[in-house]
Amino acid sequence: MFRKFFSLVLIFLAILIGCKGEPDVSTNLGPDAIEEWFDSSLPAESEPLEFTQLPVLSTDLRKVYPLGMAGTHVFPADHIYLEQADREVVVGEDPIQATVYAPAGGIIHYIETPEQSSSDYHDYSIRIAVSKDVSYVFGHIMLETNPNHEDYLRVGDVVEAGDKLGTFNPNSNLDLYVLDRGRRNSLANSKYPITMSYAQNPFSYFTDDSLRQELYDKLLPPKPAGTEDGHLDTPQRHCPAQDADHTSSYLHSIEYILDQNPTEQIFLEHYLDLRQGFSSIEGSFEYDREDSIQGNWFSPLADNTWGEGISFHFDHWYPSRPRVRMDTEFLNKARFALNPSQDGFINFSEVGVGDEATYVVFDEDYCNWHGVPYEDPIGLLLVKMESENRIKVEVFAYDSSLDVEFTNSARTYYR
Repeated sequence: MFRKFFSLVLIFLAILIGCKGEPDVSTNLGPDAIEEWFDSSLPAESEPLEFTQLPVLSTDLRKVYPLGMAGTHVFPADHIYLEQADREVVVGEDPIQATVYAPAGGIIHYIETPEQSSSDYHDYSIRIAVSKDVSYVFGHIMLETNPNHEDYLRVGDVVEAGDKLGTFNPNSNLDLYVLDRGRRNSLANSKYPITMSYAQNPFSYFTDDSLRQELYDKLLPPKPAGTEDGHLDTPQRHCPAQDADHTSSYLHSIEYILDQNPTEQIFLEHYLDLRQGFSSIEGSFEYDREDSIQGNWFSPLADNTWGEGISFHFDHWYPSRPRVRMDTEFLNKARFALNPSQDGFINFSEVGVGDEATYVVFDEDYCNWHGVPYEDPIGLLLVKMESENRIKVEVFAYDSSLDVEFTNSARTYYR
């Protein structure tokens, strides 16, 4: 019954789109939306933006997440995440949260309050204009207040690099965007929110090598799932055939002293060694290829808007490893790892109009320290690129024959 109802909903949406044109952009803020992110009253940039202050002291930082992080998104994120280090807890008192500093001077252009925000964490977003075309943004920040617990910062205030803006929200990571409307990104369609159209790589604005290195030192993935017993050297967690990816040899006969927890350090050392061969350690959110399935695809929502539908991209920690994220779950999973060594594997960029591909999908949570899945497959994903702006997708239970065909449960996504 549910399947019939779902099919009717899709038919209704298809008719609606066909009769009235494409849905509106779900993140549209109105005709003047761009002016909420940029201050046209400021002069043009005289010198390139430079971040001269870390937004969070390295001693207060536990981890930095590169561009492309999932978070609550289906599409790779257009900003980086900063995670604060563990705070000292005093019984009966709340831990003091890490301070957030302005990395560059500018003018506060917009403050989004908890009442205006869609955030679940009752926090703020602050947008600081540097020139008429360049702004930087902090999301999930608790703003600095005066002794009367009133907001100390106001729209129009001038800030200098190193000024205290606020503190971490204890329940969320900190977002950092850099936006430049003079450098529009080459994304495959106009449905994206403004931030994705103009977002730039925040790491590139830390022109001081020592500051950038402090952030790089925090670009560390979680230890592979399933290593709680302290062992990282099993074939599932570290495949000897992948040793060639390392610039130095890997010792397979290490004896672990669990009470000193050296496995974390061993894993991180070998990840850093592996990372030397990556094309980029800063991540990316720009994967769209107009002539293939690679990149992001939108789904039509019931309120005639667009939502994040499905993404064919690469892992933000292991940039050569293909990944798929979806807006619907299969076996309680919506994020899948793929294995390029699969027989008949077709690169995302090679699946063009009229082409069909079947991918073996794995649980993304169970990959070894090379980003390669090591548990059994959980399903098959069938995709067909029907036109330059439309694909059809369906996920099935795993079948070693890879022989599946679309049913009425297939979903359609758009660009």
